[in-house]
Amino acid sequence: MLETILNPNAFLGILIAGALATPLLALAVWKTRAELRARWLAAAGASGPGVLLLWGAHNLVLETVGFASVWSLAIVVAGAAAIGTATGIWIRRDPRGQRGESR
Repeated sequence: MLETILNPNAFLGILIAGALATPLLALAVWKTRAELRARWLAAAGASGPGVLLLWGAHNLVLETVGFASVWSLAIVVAGAAAIGTATGIWIRRDPRGQRGESR
């Protein structure tokens, strides 16, 4: 089992399956539970393709900067934090221009 998880091709297959499944799952939830906020479902649906893109960016940074570099870690962490922050702000923003409710 560990060899399957550590195999880069198998891991990429899992990421691709997640990138295909999360939008379909978000669409299915939206069809059954319309009361959920559309922004939450859009973010959930985009999470699979987003993880796949982040994995590609991570590999590109590691190939460019170097695997054992502190800079590569800083670049990847800063990119992930920026994406997470932007997504959180987008989800909380009310389309009517009002502040989002806090829960």
